[in-house]
Amino acid sequence: MAVAIFLIFLAIILIYLLQKRPTKYPPGPRKWPIVGTLPSMKKQPGDSPFDLTERLRKKYGDVVGLFLGPQPAVFINGYKCVKEISNMTEFAYRPNILTPRHEMFQEKRIGVFFSEGERWRNQRRFTLRHLRDFGFGRRTMDQYIQEEFNVLVAEVEKFAAENPGQQETGLNLMDLLPAVAINTLWYIIAGVKHDLHDENFHHLTKCVLKFFRLGDQNSPVNFYRVLQHVPVINRVYQEQRRCAEELNNFVMREIRAHKKNFNKSNVKDFIDIYLKEMQQDTTGFFTDEQLTTICVDLFLAGTETTASTIGFTLRYLIKYPHIQEKVRQEIFGVVGKHKAISMEDMPNLPYCTAVLTESLRHSGVTPFPPPKAPKEDTFFNGYLIPKRTMVMVNLRSVLMDEEYWGDPENFRPERFIGPDGNFQRDERLFLFGTGVRMCLGEPFARNTTFIFYTSLVQKFEMAIPPHGPKPSDETLPGFTTSPAHFKISFTKL
Repeated sequence: MAVAIFLIFLAIILIYLLQKRPTKYPPGPRKWPIVGTLPSMKKQPGDSPFDLTERLRKKYGDVVGLFLGPQPAVFINGYKCVKEISNMTEFAYRPNILTPRHEMFQEKRIGVFFSEGERWRNQRRFTLRHLRDFGFGRRTMDQYIQEEFNVLVAEVEKFAAENPGQQETGLNLMDLLPAVAINTLWYIIAGVKHDLHDENFHHLTKCVLKFFRLGDQNSPVNFYRVLQHVPVINRVYQEQRRCAEELNNFVMREIRAHKKNFNKSNVKDFIDIYLKEMQQDTTGFFTDEQLTTICVDLFLAGTETTASTIGFTLRYLIKYPHIQEKVRQEIFGVVGKHKAISMEDMPNLPYCTAVLTESLRHSGVTPFPPPKAPKEDTFFNGYLIPKRTMVMVNLRSVLMDEEYWGDPENFRPERFIGPDGNFQRDERLFLFGTGVRMCLGEPFARNTTFIFYTSLVQKFEMAIPPHGPKPSDETLPGFTTSPAHFKISFTKL
């Protein structure tokens, strides 16, 4: 009897300790043994991908303490908190979670997304410097973007010629945009372009899109490693792993081809310049594995976000034809009807710039950037954040803040036009993140989208097909957001 009472007493103490929140930990839902706060984080019928985070914020404030099973996690909301924590070097690390990408590299913290400390600073600095040398984020990149735009126009015109009724039923550009975005970026990285109809390239594009759409940073499978080996439960994880492996193999094949033909006196692309640096490296940071991971990081960062940003922008233009026409008239008045649009034209096209900016704000392609973590126990906003806690920054809470924007749900480019008629940037435009871990892919996504969308408006009138399905306002969830597929009717001008 005494033993039974002791065991019951011990069980009660154990349950209490397992559900007890750490001292000075941010407020949040009740913590339960084993499952943490997951029972309080169920989606309700009809929820959008963002409704849960809004409910948590309204109830607990801008800093919300959670437990995703055994993994402590903190949601950061609101302009002040997001800006402050994003600029703190104490949070420039990554949490201890196991994703398919981590598993492939034996959980090593490599690449530019998930590396840390001196390795991260060294590799990010090298990557940015040399990508810029090849035009990344600069006006010299216009040539690469225009070449791929011409490929896209040829595809649209070919489809129109082969399908005379396309103006009635429309064309789904979301099938083409990811491949075009990949080609533009991959030419800078590897000096190679692929035929859009190549079967292997098409399969690779589908793998990239599937990897993003299946993404869920809060999935229990990321925290309970045993679940990664349980059939049915691990289905999504294993699909993501297969996609990641295919992308990894694609990159490694390209690196092997570069090594075979490498000439340090004739450096043509980013892979070449990295291989050259490997030969003279004394830091130990420049390795085959590191190069592979950086290429995968860039591939993922620049392609899906760019395709989705273009897709959202075109959806707004066919939904609001008066905005499309205003964009067209500004282009005709400044650039003309036939001259190719470049990034040099951007300062002289304030309304076109405002439309792109409002599209990025309203769509929120990257509502939650990759999670951060403190390396050591760190105080923030009066709360104690334990080391390696998963810190998720809610950019949408800034971009859709009703108190600041007034009407954030409305698509209104004029909010970025100043009294003098010029484009007016806002300090709260955290479009792809902010601070020390700001996304490397932002210049590529912004510049490519600007040239693509303005060039399409210059050459075509785009509309909702009269006999096709109307575009949905649905936002597809994942690591990033994407518009549900829709069709466009093209009329050449």
